[in-house]
Amino acid sequence: MNPQLFAKMLKQYQDRMTRAGQELPENSLPPSGITAQTEGSTITVRISGPLDGGWLGVSAADVIKKLDNSSATDILLLINSPGGFVDEGMALYSDLRSRVRDKGATVRTESRGLVASAAIMPYLAGDTRTAAEGSLFMVHNSWSYVFAVGDYDDIKKQTNQVLNGLEATTKLIRDIIADRTDTPQDDVKAQLDAETWFTSAEAVSAGYANEVVEEQVIEEEEDQTEVSDEVLKLHNEAKQRVAASVLNRFRSVA
Repeated sequence: MNPQLFAKMLKQYQDRMTRAGQELPENSLPPSGITAQTEGSTITVRISGPLDGGWLGVSAADVIKKLDNSSATDILLLINSPGGFVDEGMALYSDLRSRVRDKGATVRTESRGLVASAAIMPYLAGDTRTAAEGSLFMVHNSWSYVFAVGDYDDIKKQTNQVLNGLEATTKLIRDIIADRTDTPQDDVKAQLDAETWFTSAEAVSAGYANEVVEEQVIEEEEDQTEVSDEVLKLHNEAKQRVAASVLNRFRSVA
């Protein structure tokens, strides 16, 4: 991924998070990560950040690995994501639905701030889908960042390939939304064409969520590892180096 594309993706994520009331400082990455906690037969997985294979956020493969490493059959997925790559969202959706079909698992999903773009796919994988108060949802047609290079014939060929891919992925998204929300195809198409945003209550009315709930705090297991002052100092120095590296990327784009 080149720096220009990296910067455009970051700007897109920042704009979406700002609209959802999660404004980020300029040139800062969206908070991201995956946590998983198993208690009895239930595994609670929290996804924060873009679903983009790890470029700016998290990858579907890492979420699936967390699920594979647990014997729990009741899956609770908490999502706060501005979106990402459609193939990442679809990979997670397909995996979750296969666990229901093949392993008798139950899947519950809950919004935790923002469920936008590709993140709507794993959210819709839940048979029970709740929307925490104050959450926002967004759906739109499939996008592409591909830049055509070459002569007339090359550009025409590449453009047609991109258009065919966008048409196929948009139809797939439309089919899943229509099925999981019990909404007519024409209505879903209108939602995607308009880039539609929903509040929690509107998401329930549109069939994306089953109910609005007050956000529940999930207590995570405390890490008992001792952290000395020397280790804490090294951690802070490393964090500063990473931040400086990211900022240098954006300066090179400007």
